[in-house]
Amino acid sequence: MAEFQFSYRQRPSEPESLDQRASKVYVPKHYESQYAYPLLVLFHGRGGDENQLLRLMPKLSNRNYMAVSLQGPEAGPARRDGTPGFGWSQAVRGARGGEGVATLLRPRMPQISEASSEFLAEYVTQAVADVRTRFNIQTRKIFLVGYGEGAAAAYRLGLGMPGRFAGIVAINGWLPRTMGPLIWLPQARRIRVLITHGRDNRIVPVSAAEQAFRLLLTAGIDSELQILDSGHRIHQRMLRVVNEWLMESFGTRVSASPSS
Repeated sequence: MAEFQFSYRQRPSEPESLDQRASKVYVPKHYESQYAYPLLVLFHGRGGDENQLLRLMPKLSNRNYMAVSLQGPEAGPARRDGTPGFGWSQAVRGARGGEGVATLLRPRMPQISEASSEFLAEYVTQAVADVRTRFNIQTRKIFLVGYGEGAAAAYRLGLGMPGRFAGIVAINGWLPRTMGPLIWLPQARRIRVLITHGRDNRIVPVSAAEQAFRLLLTAGIDSELQILDSGHRIHQRMLRVVNEWLMESFGTRVSASPSS
């Protein structure tokens, strides 16, 4: 595995909290420049950073995917080791559930520039463009993978701008609260969604996953719900479910890539 780090400045007119945005790239083992790799865009959980999901990539697959892992725009309090944590502004003041409440950090009301799919799209578009300058990726096979609050960000971006992405993987997450339409139909019916959730999750209850699944099915979106006997953490069985679903989504197009 190799890692490449990107960081970039925002325009001075944007909120100060967004001045620095960082991303890191996961390069699969035995990278082959002639092969166009599917790309996973990773959104960490609340209080995490761009390293949180990147560390799990070798356990997901060390050969099949490229990944770019993003840092949330909302700065949070320092973690136990003294390093800063970040969020995605996908929960609102007064929330009764979700990671923000569980960590005793009640989420503030997000600014529209931080919570919207337009902001997330700009962030992801720039990160993907940076990856493309160095590596060969398959632009029609870009999947958004989010954990916890990061799943809410992935939902918002993928369902709000479905023409840009092939699918969404929501791990122990929830659909974001919104005052307007969340799902852009009929375009959203072209993407696939995997929801995987811990049955004993005390931070984000399993009912959040079940509600999201019912809503997506009602909207006619190809969705799959996998509830596992676990809590909020990401474990090997959950990664196996994600990997199998991704490989199924790629179909025969990925059969020529190095196997995991």
